[in-house]
Amino acid sequence: MRGVTDLVSLGRIDATPAAPPTVRCVPSGTATEPADQPGLTSLSLAALCGVDAFRVGHRCSMVSMPPGTTQDLLAQRLGDVDLAALRRGLATRRAQHMSDRGQLVRRALHRVAWGDDCVAALPSPAEAAAITDQQIIAHARGAMELIRAGTHPGQCPDTLPWRGGLYYGSRNQARLAVGIQLPWPAGEMGTESALITATYLGRVGAPGTLVQALARRQVPYYAAAVLPLEEHGTPCLTLGLSTVADHVVALVETVRHELRRMRDSGVPSRRLPYLRDSAKLYAAIHPSDDLFQHRTTGTPGPPAGSPAPAVAVIGQLPDTTLTQLREAVREW
Repeated sequence: MRGVTDLVSLGRIDATPAAPPTVRCVPSGTATEPADQPGLTSLSLAALCGVDAFRVGHRCSMVSMPPGTTQDLLAQRLGDVDLAALRRGLATRRAQHMSDRGQLVRRALHRVAWGDDCVAALPSPAEAAAITDQQIIAHARGAMELIRAGTHPGQCPDTLPWRGGLYYGSRNQARLAVGIQLPWPAGEMGTESALITATYLGRVGAPGTLVQALARRQVPYYAAAVLPLEEHGTPCLTLGLSTVADHVVALVETVRHELRRMRDSGVPSRRLPYLRDSAKLYAAIHPSDDLFQHRTTGTPGPPAGSPAPAVAVIGQLPDTTLTQLREAVREW
């Protein structure tokens, strides 16, 4: 038995890791689609590369392909794809997203932050049915030519200016889903990078100072975690939280206080070596399955001054609480 174990161990040691996928940019997105064909970019890129191998942007989308993918292989895939099944599949995925609180918050947060719905660019059944096979094929062939040109991430800017504000989506559910996003460029006003700051505040499965602040203020919550993201070329902190209506204003005020403190004072310098090591360990334990992670799409520069946050709340709020929430966001 020991010999078998040794062979398995040797096999693992000698195994060659799979080559990373090739990512290419396609200068096409929600802003370039014909007004009467929303979802065309999603349909054409899914037909060309697969339903899990693309991400639609505002003016620049990305596709992922196995290394060595040729134009002939792409053309063969396009010729073999079942477009009717593809329409049904993307429309079903959209319906699933529309019934998922996390996806609803993500979509609402992106719209209020950037004024665009590119994170939810999948077509509805009616939209998918209105786009003909010929239109999908023609758009996909145009994308093939752009892929052949070899545009890399960073060569195809997909920047948008930051907006910020509050979105409230009324749903008959007692437990609120709350999303908060704020630009967090490293070095601005003494701030550390979004990754280090998120590690300090606390990520999923690795709580930090944010939950400690909520505990000190006796704010009940179901979830509280921070995710560092790059959105439209801007590093951001994105917070996912959950509570009930009675405590949502106190929760937002606590987050506001903690982020202000981070902007004013930064991460304690003595904690930086530990936090950098913790961030590396977290990435090793929780590897992202996002094919497009860290694929920069332009650098517009940070918003001037202290930008207003983007806040999205999904659930049921009394009118008085909604008024208080608007005031809390306005005072940020």
